[in-house]
Amino acid sequence: MSIDWKLKLVALLHDPPDKALRVGGHEDRARELLRLVLGAKPSTDMWQQAKHADRIASAADRVNFPEEQPGTPLTVDFQRRPVLCHPLAGKHLDLDILQTADGTQTQEEAVKALCVPGEGDRKRFLRLWRGLTYELERQEERLGLPQTQRLGKLWGLLPADTRMPDHPLMQHLSITAAIATALPRPALLVFSLGPVQSFIAAARRTQDLWMGSYILSYLAWQGIKVIASRFGPDAVVYPSLRGQPLTDLWLTEEEGVWGEKPTETQLRIATFPNKFVALLSRDRGLQAARDVEEAVRQAWQGLASKVQRALASYASVGQDRIWTGLWQQQIPRLLEVYWCVLPWAGMDGAQPTGDPQQVIVQYEDLCRPSDDWTFKPIYDVYARPADAGGGQFDPNVGTTYSLLYDLADRGFNARKGLRDFERVEERGAKCSLCGQRQALRLETKDERSFWADLATALQRRTRYEVKPDGVERLCAVCAVKRFVQREVFDGELGLKGGFPSTSTVAAAAFCERLLTRLARSNTDKLWDAFQAFVRALQRARDRENKSIPETRMDVPMLTDLVGKLPPKRQSVGRNFLQYDADWLFEETYGIERLKRDYALDLDEGTLTGLRVALGRLLGVVGEHPARYFAVLVMDGDFAGRWLSGTHPGLTTFGRVLHPDVQHNLAQRPEWADVLKTQRLMTPAVHGAISEGLASFALKLVRWVVEERFPGRLVYAGGDDVLALMPMEHALTAARELRALFSGEALIGPKGAPEVQFGNCAASGYLWFQGEPTLTMGPTATASIGIAIAHHLSPLDATLNAAREALKAAKALYGRNALCVHLLKRSGEQVRVGAKWFYPDEYPKETREGSQWQQPWGDKVPDTVALLEDVRQRLGKDWLSMKFAHVVFEEARTLAGAVLTAPARQAEIYRLALRHKGGQCPNPETQAKELSAKLASFAEALDRHRQKWEAAWRLHHRREPDAADEAEAPQPGMVELGKWLLLMRFIVSGGRGE
Repeated sequence: MSIDWKLKLVALLHDPPDKALRVGGHEDRARELLRLVLGAKPSTDMWQQAKHADRIASAADRVNFPEEQPGTPLTVDFQRRPVLCHPLAGKHLDLDILQTADGTQTQEEAVKALCVPGEGDRKRFLRLWRGLTYELERQEERLGLPQTQRLGKLWGLLPADTRMPDHPLMQHLSITAAIATALPRPALLVFSLGPVQSFIAAARRTQDLWMGSYILSYLAWQGIKVIASRFGPDAVVYPSLRGQPLTDLWLTEEEGVWGEKPTETQLRIATFPNKFVALLSRDRGLQAARDVEEAVRQAWQGLASKVQRALASYASVGQDRIWTGLWQQQIPRLLEVYWCVLPWAGMDGAQPTGDPQQVIVQYEDLCRPSDDWTFKPIYDVYARPADAGGGQFDPNVGTTYSLLYDLADRGFNARKGLRDFERVEERGAKCSLCGQRQALRLETKDERSFWADLATALQRRTRYEVKPDGVERLCAVCAVKRFVQREVFDGELGLKGGFPSTSTVAAAAFCERLLTRLARSNTDKLWDAFQAFVRALQRARDRENKSIPETRMDVPMLTDLVGKLPPKRQSVGRNFLQYDADWLFEETYGIERLKRDYALDLDEGTLTGLRVALGRLLGVVGEHPARYFAVLVMDGDFAGRWLSGTHPGLTTFGRVLHPDVQHNLAQRPEWADVLKTQRLMTPAVHGAISEGLASFALKLVRWVVEERFPGRLVYAGGDDVLALMPMEHALTAARELRALFSGEALIGPKGAPEVQFGNCAASGYLWFQGEPTLTMGPTATASIGIAIAHHLSPLDATLNAAREALKAAKALYGRNALCVHLLKRSGEQVRVGAKWFYPDEYPKETREGSQWQQPWGDKVPDTVALLEDVRQRLGKDWLSMKFAHVVFEEARTLAGAVLTAPARQAEIYRLALRHKGGQCPNPETQAKELSAKLASFAEALDRHRQKWEAAWRLHHRREPDAADEAEAPQPGMVELGKWLLLMRFIVSGGRGE
């Protein structure tokens, strides 16, 4: 049975875009827009079916408001008081007065512009779904409306219901369109694919890391595309598809309904999570789930087949039996696919909007909810007769959306718990990347010989994906990761270039400063040294008569900085970026090292010339690149609870109502308890989570990692982030990511985010690049783990350390925390962590007042800001580098002694004054200020330690022993000492360690 796209169009436009501004007559305006779209006004039957879907969607998303009463109106003049409510945190965003003109002409012109003559209903729906809000903004400009009468980006934020302005009308229209074609028997599909962590973690090169993440994101999209293409992108409840680069590429190239093809920069980031939720009809759901699984598996097989053919041609494999058998054995076994389809109960056709009581009975039978079940008392109020203070409308199946989703998610988790186990026998030498599967080989060649010959064949093509002499031997799965970007994604998606090496990431901050100085300097000394070094690299390449490996500095900020050089210098700058930053380290210039890593056989004279050129450049610059880099891993706290609607930070019903409505409804006794109750899971909550995570991943993460700093983003799939950063920028970038995740920041005119942890006025919306951007809101938190390692350290070990740091941030430091693992080349490992901020340290009036301030004094509002302050003092020689060692040496004594807080502060003051730097202005003032901050930080860390000890005793019913202590947060002064040593290490660039 085919989809009725005309019905979807009617449902998508059953309300006009300007409904919030003029509720009166909105149905007549909607019918007029539909006349422009359909060529005639919709039939009565089609309009009625769309209205059934509208009632279900409205019941799912909104409070079932009671009838109006004299003196306590429940209507809102949105133009007089336009307020948005954050759907998760319940914070309000005041939009000021909207002095808009009549929007009728704007929306009619927008719809006309999007209706291409002769285009079918399906393409017309896709075009309107994706482009309506953008076209409304464009038509305002075309019509020449005054700025005071333009909505601009706010078109996409206008609420579906001004009484409960927590979700935009466009979101409501999409879910209505999905329900309309799912009727009369809707169902929810929950789908996921894996493996995730093990697949991504098997990486020796940054390229492997990038492609591991990208392949999973790409495969997730291939599955989602089946739903979007067959049933419409509105059918995907989570994640949000609007603005996703791969979705826009599909709409542009395959469907021809969207004119803005995503850039290579946008496409190269893996942004799709491995799990999605869709709303379909029961009759189509099962087959759709099977088709999605088949599409995912075929897409993976397609990638593998293209890589297999390419490698076979390079290595002259022919019809080798072992080669073919290994591909056929290993590739199909990789993917783990799980899904669940839940038909909605109560949709037997007797009532067009369903019987909610049947859902309740089903849920009670299957889940046995507790006596304090939140849903039941709310439903009872809704179901009261209207004249007894109950809801204005009879409850329908949409009222039970939270129960339906919970059932679907439970079913999915039960299926996933029944893992598919298959006996696997892998003989022969194992893959050097994953260590699990047998490495590829031929009947006539063992693993080492085959990969040595393949490396030689690739080098003849000036390609260096594999190390020579059979050092790297890959299985079929890992071979796909290593070669798919060059052999498939380059041509299909335009993913040019590669991924920067760990050496490039480590040196990126040095290169940033170098290129910035070259752009600003009027002297020739630095330029001459820079140019001489680049020419020395070129001469070495020409002497070898082959290219030095193309592991170029693929760092967006560095590319942008080269574009800011004087025109005559840009060609040299571009040549500089063609070489890996490994060439900026003296230890690279060893004969054996160059043979092993680059297959280069340079004579001693050439090497001497390179060393001299590098030494001259570093001497003029006056610094060396850092030897260490950072891997940053971020994960939202309790993400599953947010998606299930059980997170304690989810706001109450009262907080998502317009302030006028909330005040008036609170006057009715029968509704007082409802307003205080935590809101239920709704499509609007799902949509808010989806949009908030998508905005964070698509806009804010890349902005921080690749535009604010010279890092490189590997993956940004909502609350999950994986990035490579220069060591000196890692903590600051982490702080900004955490603040932007929850919207606790202001983005000033210069573009730098002003972090405001604990700001009670934060609304959860950010104005980013002139556009209001929804975030997860200030009740959502995230934790970050960072591993700092030498640029020649094994990448897989560094990635594992970052993930362990993330686990520690959540388990040991109580979530909403940061943890850093420092892996020194000597083998020493240091772990240190803290909360992002300590809310208990805020004065009561600061936490609960309407104005936000940053009370330093003896408070700790921002951990990384304090640490960055210390780093700056060390870097400017306001504080001696020895200070960190002295504090750490005395830390255990100070922690164990019975000292008052003022006594500890006095000792820190003494040490800071004694070890002041040579450039320190006003040493006594500086020492007093710093000692107050550090002493307060140590006290907060101590209280954190005490909480950990109490939780330990409660859980284990014993005192922690020495082994337990080694894994626990350390006493405050010890933890502080480790943080100071870390800052010293970062300032030194890891040199001499």
